[in-house]
Amino acid sequence: MSYRGPILIKEPELRWPIIILAAIITTIIALVAAGLYYVAMTQPVNSYSGPRLLSALRPGEPEFEQVREKIEIAQLLVAARDSE
Repeated sequence: MSYRGPILIKEPELRWPIIILAAIITTIIALVAAGLYYVAMTQPVNSYSGPRLLSALRPGEPEFEQVREKIEIAQLLVAARDSE
């Protein structure tokens, strides 16, 4: 076989449209991520809007007085154990 010189490799015809499509998809992903970040940063951190337990027992109510003896507060129990 005789030497024929350097062989030129042809560039595929679909290369540039694929690169453009990849750039467009990457840009869309970056814009969506930036939008989600913006929405997350503009939302209020503390969304507390008041009492969540509307049916909770409160001091002064008749039901509270009935179960008052059964209520234990952990800090008071620890303090009572330490003082013994």
